[in-house]
Amino acid sequence: MPTRLLRLAFAALLLAGMVMSPPRQVSAQAGQTYFITNVDDSQFPNVTFQVRVVDLNNDVVGSLGQNLPVYENGEPASDVRVTPSETGPLNIIFAVDLGRNNRFNSVGVQNARLALTTLVTNNYFRDELDQLEVMGRQNTTSDQTIVLWPATSQGQDLINFANGFTFPRSSANTKGLLVVEDAITEMLDLAPIPGAEAAAIVFLSRYIEDPSGTTANAAAAGLGQSAREHFIDVYSIQFDTSGT
Repeated sequence: MPTRLLRLAFAALLLAGMVMSPPRQVSAQAGQTYFITNVDDSQFPNVTFQVRVVDLNNDVVGSLGQNLPVYENGEPASDVRVTPSETGPLNIIFAVDLGRNNRFNSVGVQNARLALTTLVTNNYFRDELDQLEVMGRQNTTSDQTIVLWPATSQGQDLINFANGFTFPRSSANTKGLLVVEDAITEMLDLAPIPGAEAAAIVFLSRYIEDPSGTTANAAAAGLGQSAREHFIDVYSIQFDTSGT
């Protein structure tokens, strides 16, 4: 996962009498969107703030340099210093489809666990800065999304959960895509200002059991558009060795 670009933001120091509003989203030319947060005018007239910039593909723009446009009272401000920063938080939700035919054991439970734990073991996750959560879709007594591990800022929590998780199969088919839909809703609680922080959903499934392929394709496209509108990246990991 390109965590450097996911985290990248810019800290700006404006030496001017500038008054800014609370966190906000600002559109710009070339399909770029600017998310302005952490405005600090306690050292006025020095004003500092953080800005995260994404393009039309929700990829972070990593080469602003001194070209960041800042205005004071509608006029371009001249005394602006811009410094790249990689301290932006990551918000990750793992969405696991535990359908009747999930068969995670076909690739080995330990290998399936790696899909979760690599975030921590490869030092992508930063304690107290990043957040993660694990959600699952299961159908034992009913088809529903459950929280397998609540939101946490401790990477070791994910390791502990994964080490004891066996990816149990449901007794009936699941509507697996609904765990992604629910994860989008949950992400809006983890990162309430869409786009201001990096947000990603990692969807683990063998294949969609319900609904049928045609309906599922349309539903997946709709979910993709919803995630895009909320500046959430969705990564899919398919566990299937049969070629289906």
